[in-house]
Amino acid sequence: MHVAHLIDTVEIGGAQKLLVLFADIARTRNVKVTVISLTTIPDTSSIVVDLRALGAEVVMLSINKVYNPTALPQLTGILKSRHIDVLQTHLRHSNILGILAAKLVGIPVISTLHSTHSRPSGRLFRLRRSLEYYLLHTYATRVIAVGHM
Repeated sequence: MHVAHLIDTVEIGGAQKLLVLFADIARTRNVKVTVISLTTIPDTSSIVVDLRALGAEVVMLSINKVYNPTALPQLTGILKSRHIDVLQTHLRHSNILGILAAKLVGIPVISTLHSTHSRPSGRLFRLRRSLEYYLLHTYATRVIAVGHM
């Protein structure tokens, strides 16, 4: 089994700490783990170091916008070339792009909602949130909610 996690960034945070916990448990069960970050950070980041020490592959991309035209080709290429069996997404941009990429390559996707209590305003935020919720309801295989309600 090869599980990939797609996350907006691997900079330290609650969602990132859960990736380390997953990688630790996965290695005891012979599950291969790839973590794909939409943003690039130094290889010396504590989360990156911890993930790699646990045997996880860490792939960092430079996708800073949901509407980046190279995002889906990059993600679908990674999912295909690494023979990913299931994708788990974390955080809004990764939920949006990951659901679309998983649908395109025909693999199941589990999307995770973190910090569900945040309610920022603004037109762009509302548009992204609406797109994310539509994709979650329409294409996600499962949805996990983590955080305060």
